[in-house]
Amino acid sequence: SNMSSKFENGFINFSKDGKYGFMNKSGNVVIKPQFDNIWRGFNKYDFAIINKDGKYGTIDKSGNYIIEPTFSMLGEYCECGMAAEKDNKFGIVDIKGNSMIDFKYKSIGNMSEGFISIKENNRWGFIDKNGKEVIKPKYRYVTKFKNGLASVLIEDDKMGSIDKNEFIIIKPLYDELEEFSEGISVFSKDDLYGYIDINGREIVKNVFITADKFENGLGLVTTVEDEWGYINNKGKYIGETKIQDLLTIGGKYNSFDEKDIFYIVIWSLNYQLMYTYLNNVY
Repeated sequence: SNMSSKFENGFINFSKDGKYGFMNKSGNVVIKPQFDNIWRGFNKYDFAIINKDGKYGTIDKSGNYIIEPTFSMLGEYCECGMAAEKDNKFGIVDIKGNSMIDFKYKSIGNMSEGFISIKENNRWGFIDKNGKEVIKPKYRYVTKFKNGLASVLIEDDKMGSIDKNEFIIIKPLYDELEEFSEGISVFSKDDLYGYIDINGREIVKNVFITADKFENGLGLVTTVEDEWGYINNKGKYIGETKIQDLLTIGGKYNSFDEKDIFYIVIWSLNYQLMYTYLNNVY
């Protein structure tokens, strides 16, 4: 047999003779191999999404169907329900598979902050969790709502951001504009990346080759000189050479012992240290 994936809520899936089932942490088979695929392991709602004969359904921890495998697709479950596909149309079902929003869309994207992106006639818009259309499908591409904004592809292949009333908050000036994280988004212009805040202020101009989304108050970037470093939300930069200096034993900005240093250097991602340094020393 072949172990795959990782333990999720005490269960791990495995395959035998081309069929999938689940074991518990003691290695006992709790759900015998009978599925063609496991799409999602057991989540915090105690169900897993499985595929049988090309159709998706959900099972409980005893292996009984909660939703019989009848759908061509089932998405992640969240407070708004679960996106599902049937007969080439998308809708939303509840945890038991009952229809919450009719199967009438060409596609359904992400659900976030009470808004669900939907596709009709090759254009994206948004509905709320009751299925009411809140933003007409007129955009060629949308991200999910984060920090109250969604980035959308507007005319002339440029991206900007709208709020939930569809006011344009960030003008469509960008080649790429990612979803917001911690109130900051990555944008690109002329193949270089920068950061912009939810008010449309570019906190760092597009000068980087790569830029990752903000996590723990910092964004990881690569410069044109091929140095990696971090940007804080004020737009200050700290590069790898400076970081290596910071991490030297007995450096004036830290009081870590040798073991700590070893771990910090290994991970090179001691956010707290970088964050403190960038926000206080720099």
